[in-house]
Amino acid sequence: MYTFTKPTCSVTAITYLLELQRLGLMFHPDDSPQGCDFDRELPSMMLEVMDQYMEATHHYLEDPSSIVCEIDKAPVQPQEQPVSQSANVLSVLDLSTDHLSPETLAMLSERPPETFPLYGGNLMNGLFISACKDYDYSGRKLPIDLLACLMAAWANDCSHILFDCDGPIDDRLCTYSDSIPDQ
Repeated sequence: MYTFTKPTCSVTAITYLLELQRLGLMFHPDDSPQGCDFDRELPSMMLEVMDQYMEATHHYLEDPSSIVCEIDKAPVQPQEQPVSQSANVLSVLDLSTDHLSPETLAMLSERPPETFPLYGGNLMNGLFISACKDYDYSGRKLPIDLLACLMAAWANDCSHILFDCDGPIDDRLCTYSDSIPDQ
C-alpha cells in the first residue's frame, strides 16, 4: 500500500501529482483511477483515496491537467535507494513571487499554460513553470529576473519552479518591491 501526500495547498497538490508520476500511477485529473489500467492490482480503498486527492488538486490548482502534462514530460529520476515515507523529495524549486518583477509576473500570468515560458500553469497564489535544461532557449527573450530563477533551478537540479506568494525568499536572488529591485 502506498502513502500519498494529502493536497492541502498548491505545494502539497503538486507533491501528490509528483508522487503519482514517480510510482507510475498518474492518471488524467478529470478521470477516475478506478477506470485506469495501472498494470498492477490496486486495492479499491487506495483507488478511492487517489480519486479524492485528485479532486482536491482541482481546489488548489487552477488547471491540474496542464501540470500533469508538464510532469509527464519531465525525466524520471531513477531512485537508487528507497526514500523513507517521511521524506519530502521534489524536483521543484519553491520560490516567492517576490523574485519576479511586476512586469514579469504580469507577463507570465496573462499567458495560457502551454505557452513559452510558462509551460505549467497559473495557480491561485502564484505560478508553476517548467525549468527544463534541455529546452532550446536560443532566440527567446527572457526577463533577467526569470532567467536568474531558472538558473537557480538548474543549479539545484530542479525541473520546475513553483512561484508562490507565500513562498520562501532566496537571499541569492533579487526581490522586487514596488518595481525597485532589492539586493
